[in-house]
Amino acid sequence: MFTHHLHTVGSIKLALSNSLKTLVVIRNPLDSVGSFLAYHSDDLDSVPTERQVRHFLSNYYPYFRFLNDKKDLLHFISFKNMIADKKSTIGGIAEILGLPEFRLSDDLLEDYDRKMRNAETKKDRNAGSLPNKQKEAFQAKVSKLIIADANFPKCSNLFNSLEARTINAVE
Repeated sequence: MFTHHLHTVGSIKLALSNSLKTLVVIRNPLDSVGSFLAYHSDDLDSVPTERQVRHFLSNYYPYFRFLNDKKDLLHFISFKNMIADKKSTIGGIAEILGLPEFRLSDDLLEDYDRKMRNAETKKDRNAGSLPNKQKEAFQAKVSKLIIADANFPKCSNLFNSLEARTINAVE
């Protein structure tokens, strides 16, 4: 197994060249770019420039175009579904990895959630993994800039196409 948290094609190419089952978590461009901008912001009360938004979306598009080109070799996991239903998502991952007997207990999942919330208290408000009021307000402000960018429709179309292929879709 190979894991990586960079949104680059290099890590995926490496996994595929070694014939590894490759699972890719995908997130819609509005949330993904908004979260990325929040993470890299020094001040969540400020608004990024159109240039910054364009930069992140111009990187998002070729990455998702590559994923689309390799879609038959990859397994996709929706970030939204992963957050909404961790247990089913992990069950789907176990199935892909050939571990059909794997079962995630409620106690283990609760322990994970507790540890995650505890770890969040030690992070800066813009660097946290869990939603918070400041990040939500920041993302609401930048969403207009993201949607207005010329790359947004292309990114959304690619994301929607790939999301239809995700495991254990949660409505």
